Amino acid sequence: FSAAIETAAASGATNLYLAQLDAVIKTLEAQPTASTETIANLKALSTQGHQIAGIQKLLEEQAKANPDTFKDQQFEWNGKTYTLGQMARLVGGGASPEEVALQPFNPPQHIAMERTEVLKFINLYKQIENSNQLQPEVQQAVKKLAGNIIFSGELTEDIIGYHTSRGRIEADKIREAMLSRVTEVNANGICTIGQGKRNGQSCQ
Repeated sequence: FSAAIETAAASGATNLYLAQLDAVIKTLEAQPTASTETIANLKALSTQGHQIAGIQKLLEEQAKANPDTFKDQQFEWNGKTYTLGQMARLVGGGASPEEVALQPFNPPQHIAMERTEVLKFINLYKQIENSNQLQPEVQQAVKKLAGNIIFSGELTEDIIGYHTSRGRIEADKIREAMLSRVTEVNANGICTIGQGKRNGQSCQ
């Protein structure tokens, strides 16, 4: 995860895990026992993940292109106009990265009714999990990949949506700040998304 952040920021990490998810889907498509519904659900999850990566990449590119005005910039997405904070909120729920790392599939209560891109992704994942159509090892692999994508989105919301929009992190320091934040999360004992303990709290 850290290597992907260092190379291509949060969008790079998201795209890394999406490529792995797409590889899982391709493998399942080659198996005659895989149902059409299962494949379709996984492809929908991947498509929604690419929505998250697209927003992340847009924000990262604009930060690089317009560092002096980035925090006050407005963005167009799917026919709507967003401030920087609102745009980043589409891919993260506004919890701390540590909280999301512990329980990536439980969004904060205050965004439960919002139709953000990350919430759509979480709901698609839960639909797959609740269907019980995947073999346990495949389900675990998909869960790990989805959890990492959700964490990556939260990293964007934390660094860009919260700190950069308030002038606390300069636009040209976003990648370094993301890498530092991941290091902090790892230092808290959360070395794998969804596994580990923090303050006595067990991960799901």
